[in-house]
Amino acid sequence: MDSGRLSRLRPSVLVPLAVAVLALAACVDQLARAHALLGSDEYDDGVYLGAALRLVNGAVPYRDFTFLHPPGIILLLSPLAALARWTGSRAFTGEARVLTALVASANAGLLASLLRQRGTAAMLIAGGTLAVFPLAVAADHTVLLEPYLVFFCLLGATAMFSGDDLASRKRLVLAGLAFGFASAVKIWAIFPFVVALACCARRFRRSGGPLLVGAVGGFTLPSVTFFLLAPTHFVRDTIVLQLWRARSADRAPGFRLLNITGLVGLPGLHATVELALIVAVVFVLIVVCAYLVPPWTSRLDWFALGSAFATVAAILVAPDFVPHYAYFTAAFLALLLGVSSARLLRAASDWAASRDTAAGRMVAQAQEIVVVVVAVLLAVAFGEGRRLIRDQPWRVTLGDPGPPIAHAIPKGACVVTDEPAFTIIADRFVAHSDNCPTMVDSYGEWLAADRKHPPPSPGPYDPGLVSEWRSWFSAADYVVLTSQFRIPWTPALRSWFASHFELVSSESARVYRARRQ
Repeated sequence: MDSGRLSRLRPSVLVPLAVAVLALAACVDQLARAHALLGSDEYDDGVYLGAALRLVNGAVPYRDFTFLHPPGIILLLSPLAALARWTGSRAFTGEARVLTALVASANAGLLASLLRQRGTAAMLIAGGTLAVFPLAVAADHTVLLEPYLVFFCLLGATAMFSGDDLASRKRLVLAGLAFGFASAVKIWAIFPFVVALACCARRFRRSGGPLLVGAVGGFTLPSVTFFLLAPTHFVRDTIVLQLWRARSADRAPGFRLLNITGLVGLPGLHATVELALIVAVVFVLIVVCAYLVPPWTSRLDWFALGSAFATVAAILVAPDFVPHYAYFTAAFLALLLGVSSARLLRAASDWAASRDTAAGRMVAQAQEIVVVVVAVLLAVAFGEGRRLIRDQPWRVTLGDPGPPIAHAIPKGACVVTDEPAFTIIADRFVAHSDNCPTMVDSYGEWLAADRKHPPPSPGPYDPGLVSEWRSWFSAADYVVLTSQFRIPWTPALRSWFASHFELVSSESARVYRARRQ
């Protein structure tokens, strides 16, 4: 390798690449497990994959079926969904999960790159923390929104800042586009975006205006067509149902804090709310100490602090919570940790430079020592992460449901299901008939009909929802059921279903065939 190439391999390139490879290795390790690439252990991924398949086959979200998020993830998956016309939806599932692994690895690299002006230690701490965050496994093992949401938020932050200050107007427009599209993936992107906009407050016409224009464009361009085709349902699905969902009864702040800190995912650790509080207090003290030392904070410092605070606050008060939400906060907490570490190391170096003593010279070398220590800690965390992936207590892998379902149902038949992932993996999700129901999300359909009594509600059930399910069943050649709680089973509907369908398989799911007269 010549000297020119060697000169380009500086820490600002090597560290982001290293943490990205680390994150990718963790994803590859989990996808290499039995049934991880083509198995079923989530409900949400089937909804996102199914919505993309519906779109490329002519059905429009919000107008033809309920979809509880903006259309960003559907558009991102659409190229692979279009390819599934030739490769099949089973291959589409594996391809989409590999794509998510690549996005998760890019997130760690982007986070490190964002702090390239702060030194090797800051890059390694921020990017490495996200790469080995214990509950990353909950977000990047299949197609979920959080890795894509974080990816576009970090793209926006990277474009927004040039070193510690704001970038040019052109880059601020690009940053706004990225933040806007992040909101089109999941509306939560509004929290870091508002912080980014606040960082431009002192020069709003020059900086805030381009950022805001870009963000409006980034959200509007992918969304406007769907809004115009079904304005009422678009607003209902993406805003109303998200804001007014019933609060989870078993998702107290203590449980959320355990997930935000990542303690709940560490194997062999008896994580308690008290321990999570101690970790949170220590983290806050580190941040306070870092932000009290001179020099005064830059806009990047304020963005790191504000985005971490805003995202954590949003997660703590959100109506619902599941473990993969913690990946969203982890990205901004890792950024804040990297910024705080850089500030403390710089303060220590400045103090040492003013003292020509042995102690001063030792402190001056602290940055290199920190890098080595962090590298060792990352290696240990990665080893624990690998064990976490194998032994995750809350992950229930249901295996590969595809072959039994594919054997029971002929290709092209009209299938209605309460679990789209099963029929997608079996390559039985897309029907040849244009009259087959386009419903994707059975849970979302219930919320759209009666958001105040979400499943598993014991009833009474909304008559319109019951009628809708009967019409879907009536049009189906086959029905694939995996649970009882996403369908409003009234006695009348049960009786009607039993008289019109017969069980033909129960190996991986209950497969029913219509009794045609």
